[in-house]
Amino acid sequence: MSKVEKESYFTEKVRYKETIPGHFGTSQNSHPNVFKINSLIVETVIGDMFFHPDDHDGVTRTQALKSFTPCSDPNVYDDDSETRSYYTVAIKNPLQFQLIIAYLASGLSFRQAENVLTKTKKLTGNAQLGSISDAIVANYARIVQSSKAF
Repeated sequence: MSKVEKESYFTEKVRYKETIPGHFGTSQNSHPNVFKINSLIVETVIGDMFFHPDDHDGVTRTQALKSFTPCSDPNVYDDDSETRSYYTVAIKNPLQFQLIIAYLASGLSFRQAENVLTKTKKLTGNAQLGSISDAIVANYARIVQSSKAF
């Protein structure tokens, strides 16, 4: 390359922070993480044990189970020769999920993790982190706990 070509290479570049991915984040969120979770874990541990029997018809329990989608695999059978049933959960914002789980693993409470993520988003200007509530943080914790046992 000539000297002029070398200079134009560096002067004609668009800075990353002036691009759309630089402003709104990368396309990491376009592929959600999907977890498979045994149906007994969801129904027994999350559906029954996490909630008082008087609250089984309550809104909180319904919200907690809302993110779990029932599925079955006709090619896999349980010990009693029935089709294995399981649930799937799609994490639409993997970066947010990973940060929240790291915050919880560090000993933060659900509300503290929510607060730290909100401040991280504000200070970094990273819109990719999205918004979150302590209920979503609690759901993330349920997902991680139940996915470890599948």
